[in-house]
Amino acid sequence: MNHMRKYLIFFLFNLLILIGFYLMPDQLKIDTRFAFFTQITESNEVFSLEPDEMQSAGVPFICYKQKYLSDFFSQNQIEAFKFADTVPFYKRVQKIVLSYSKNGGEGCGLYSDDLIKNIRWLHEDNGHGCCSDHSQVFLAMCLVNRIFPREVHHKSHTFAEYFDPNEGKWVWVDSQYCLMARDEAGQLIGLNGIYRCMQEKKPVKWEFFGNENHAFYHKAISSEITNYFNPEEFDVLTMTLGNNVFAQDYYNKKMAFLPKEIRQVLLLTFGIQPKYMMFDPKDCFKSYFNSIRITFSIVVFLIVLIEIYLIYRLFKKQKYAL
Repeated sequence: MNHMRKYLIFFLFNLLILIGFYLMPDQLKIDTRFAFFTQITESNEVFSLEPDEMQSAGVPFICYKQKYLSDFFSQNQIEAFKFADTVPFYKRVQKIVLSYSKNGGEGCGLYSDDLIKNIRWLHEDNGHGCCSDHSQVFLAMCLVNRIFPREVHHKSHTFAEYFDPNEGKWVWVDSQYCLMARDEAGQLIGLNGIYRCMQEKKPVKWEFFGNENHAFYHKAISSEITNYFNPEEFDVLTMTLGNNVFAQDYYNKKMAFLPKEIRQVLLLTFGIQPKYMMFDPKDCFKSYFNSIRITFSIVVFLIVLIEIYLIYRLFKKQKYAL
């Protein structure tokens, strides 16, 4: 009877751990993921490196593989646009974005582990999904159309960039709200260009290319944009270190029997889901991430100690019972 009580305590302890993990606020789970899988860079210039330069500079960016793209392309009947070579890249990207974006709506990350469902879901009804859903689909649809993209972030929002080989630069796109950015000379700029303008107190011209489905169709950008993109938000720049969304989709389906959070940790650990690179000169997140890592490590250490003790007690009881 006493032995059964030990088993019950062991079972309840582990059940309590699982319940505690699943009851963690979603934002804390996201912050913990960023804390453990983010590399800090001391230079914002890394955000201006061309794709080939990132590899030679040692930036661990996971590029998509044609195999996974081709398999996804053939199995899911995703059609590529037929752009003439004379069509500027920014016009191509705008058409791609408008093929799925309706400004977002209820639900966030609902189909983040099923790419084809996410692509279709964003465009259903009056629009679904949040910024990260839109960036994932942006990466996929750009790659289908032979455009090299990546996901980037500021403090509280996720968007994307594409590399324009004709201009030799990254160009920023918010595919949820259908926005691009130009400097005072009228040139399209990337995330790092926006950061420079903000730091030098130079104007950024936000260019809306959406339709009646999007918020800025009904709002004056000049008066509303500060709620979304202000200098304080751009104090932090973050890059997701990979655009291999098709490989991630493949492995998410292969591991569908596991809970989503466990899949994410495994894919991050084994280098299938990309990690992150952050430029944080004002220490907006570095200290916070350090506190998360320390707290989490202490909690895990204590859990392991208790687990070892409980297993030892069970083993000891069995030994004497024999």
